[in-house]
Amino acid sequence: DKYDEAIKAFDEAIRLDPNLAGAGAQVGKGYALDGLGRYDEAIDAYNEAISLDQNFSRAWSNKGYALEKLGKYEEAINACNKAIEIDPQNKEAWNNKCDALYSQGKYQESIKTCDLAIQINAQNAGAWGNKGIALHGLGQDNEAINCFVKVLEIDPLDVNGWYSKGTVLNNLGKSNEAIQALDKAIELDANHSGAWNNKGLAFANMKRYDDAIKSYDRAIDIDFNHP
Repeated sequence: DKYDEAIKAFDEAIRLDPNLAGAGAQVGKGYALDGLGRYDEAIDAYNEAISLDQNFSRAWSNKGYALEKLGKYEEAINACNKAIEIDPQNKEAWNNKCDALYSQGKYQESIKTCDLAIQINAQNAGAWGNKGIALHGLGQDNEAINCFVKVLEIDPLDVNGWYSKGTVLNNLGKSNEAIQALDKAIELDANHSGAWNNKGLAFANMKRYDDAIKSYDRAIDIDFNHP
């Protein structure tokens, strides 16, 4: 992804005509900065967008995402709540709020928030996925699997849906099924180090140690700093 080029283009649009480019350009710039992991700068861009348009729901929800990535969970939840107040249909705001609650270890609250999001839009794959992750955090893996199945019904190309399903299946001792799901994640994203790592775990559980080592080696090739 060419985030640096995108940032330059948004900056040029803002320079040429700040009023025309407005809040939308600032949000686009913030999104690109998120992609580079430059979350503090992204928040500055979202704040600029909000100063131009207080009711720009996406600016608030994206700000929530960046704050969550910085570990500022309460601020993230407040930003997401503002986005939802403006637009209850903002899927990203609901999902970012679920993430922030999960990251605080508030699994039950995360599940309740996901359920509210699903009531508003039953096709919100992100909410189903976040609910599954929170259920897994509570050790309710069979219920979590049902959520990931729902994610994949909505979007069969959801990489994290396959990854999460495979991870939880392995936790349930269903190693063969786990490998099939993780292979699907890898088919969609060959550089998903987590999927390769968890595929190694599944092979190890089956005592297929050579295959496990190959999977771990691939994960390390992709992400040498994967602990």
